[in-house]
Amino acid sequence: MSLSILAKRFLPLFFLGLVLFLGSCDEFPWKPIGNPGNPGGGEEADTLAPGELEFLDSLTMERIVKINIEIADDPIERSRGLSFRDSLAQDSGMLFCFEQPDFQTFTMLSTFFSLDILFVDENKKIVNIAKNTIPDSFDLIPSVFPVLYVVEVNGGFSDENGIEVGDLIEFKK
Repeated sequence: MSLSILAKRFLPLFFLGLVLFLGSCDEFPWKPIGNPGNPGGGEEADTLAPGELEFLDSLTMERIVKINIEIADDPIERSRGLSFRDSLAQDSGMLFCFEQPDFQTFTMLSTFFSLDILFVDENKKIVNIAKNTIPDSFDLIPSVFPVLYVVEVNGGFSDENGIEVGDLIEFKK
């Protein structure tokens, strides 16, 4: 068997085993804190900076919808994201803030419900949306352009609220 065939067959299993092993370690930064079944409240929400985020129509600048957010603005919070949670309140989301605009890639590994992932540039304009992502998958979800922010909301949220590429976000901590 060639090395490439071995790599294709066993590399995903190796990474899955590594994630499962590290997930059982007490020091692993992605291990949930508090009650992951209670997003938007309880101990887990208290570990992240809370805030509010508005989606604005790009033509009228009128508010489309407002949500409560948890802000992930350091590497450990960003790597944990919404992993290991069972759900997310309908009026809630997570805002990932990065130090500088860059291409970002997300995965749904250990996220047990579908998300819409909105990639936002430094002008707070939505530049692409990954809709209804597949829960707990190895799929890589890349930004199409360099982004400074990423917003995660429940799967279908963008369509339900008419949020489109080109719309804007505003947020406060």
